[in-house]
Amino acid sequence: MDKKNFIIISTADWDNPFWTNKQHVARTLSEAGHKVVYFDSLGLRNPNKNSTRDLTRIFKRLVSFLRGPRKISENLTVFSPLVAPKHSNKVVSLFNNFLMSLYLKYFELNSFSGPVIYWTYNPLSADFLKSNSIVYHCVDDLTAAPGLPVERIQREEIKLLKKSKLIFVTSKTLKNKYDGMGFSEKTFYFPNVVDEKHFSQKVDPNQVPEDLKNIGRPILGFIGAISSYKVDFNLLRQIAIEKADCSIVLIGLIGEGQPDTSIDILTGLDNIHFLGAKSYSELPKYLHFFDVAMIPCVANEYTRSMFPMKFFEYLCAEKKVVTTHLESLEEFRECCFVAQDHKSFISGINKALTSNLEEFADKNKMDEVLKEHTWNVRTNKMLRFL
Repeated sequence: MDKKNFIIISTADWDNPFWTNKQHVARTLSEAGHKVVYFDSLGLRNPNKNSTRDLTRIFKRLVSFLRGPRKISENLTVFSPLVAPKHSNKVVSLFNNFLMSLYLKYFELNSFSGPVIYWTYNPLSADFLKSNSIVYHCVDDLTAAPGLPVERIQREEIKLLKKSKLIFVTSKTLKNKYDGMGFSEKTFYFPNVVDEKHFSQKVDPNQVPEDLKNIGRPILGFIGAISSYKVDFNLLRQIAIEKADCSIVLIGLIGEGQPDTSIDILTGLDNIHFLGAKSYSELPKYLHFFDVAMIPCVANEYTRSMFPMKFFEYLCAEKKVVTTHLESLEEFRECCFVAQDHKSFISGINKALTSNLEEFADKNKMDEVLKEHTWNVRTNKMLRFL
């Protein structure tokens, strides 16, 4: 396959400890010999001047911008673009589009010797992407995420959908949405996949992470953003009460994507443990000690269009997975326990705790599914459309 040039417009910073499609696609393309420049997130919501997290992020972005482009590997460069906050202001938006056009032109002239394909995750990028070689990779329904400018995203995304040569989506719900909008001929469904080498690596059972050493087994674990628009806190509370003999371990940043998240209903429960965010390299070490891996998603418009990346990561680590009902996981029912309500979720945990993996799920099906859902396999399939 001919080597290509890509500029990836991300909605996640490269250094975010929880890698998503954006970082994985960039790395997979670069490892296959394609040249990639990865743009850190521009931010989709206005920063809150009273938020320490937002102010810290602005300061870090300024430092990253001044540091200049970073060479991650031979074919991969990361750039942190500096844009003005208050994106919703029309004048600021025009100024930011002008800045982005300059940044893109700089890399076109200085980093590539041929045509560039723009691979964007940002629904607000249509105005500064002037090329006719645009891939829109939609991994979430951002109009259903809290705190974002819904009307603006809807309006700008339509522009992007019209300009894009290809549209890739990670859930059938998103595929149906764009098909219904008249884009079926260029919209293709590719579910999330897994970094199989990373999550199948062997872990020394004697090397227990320090913050797990004093936590009793069995462990019911979750890895991901701990935000109320994604995670069902009422379910976690019920599990903690009814399974008092178990420890619930939650790994992730509280309020990721939703700074006003409150965990008040989970505080005071001795068997719930918040371990904070961990680096990507550390995740297999923690996952190894989970007795049950949970996907306790709340049911709403956002999760209806979501494909949890952690699902295949859990399977790759050979964990028994209990999940709330998600449309995106329907086709993988043989690999996990799908709960319809809180009561059946706890039943699924009980089944997982009293069964070995072969009794709990179809191990052959798991192996078959994992073989087809790796970053290399999926990215190569996507590239064929280019």
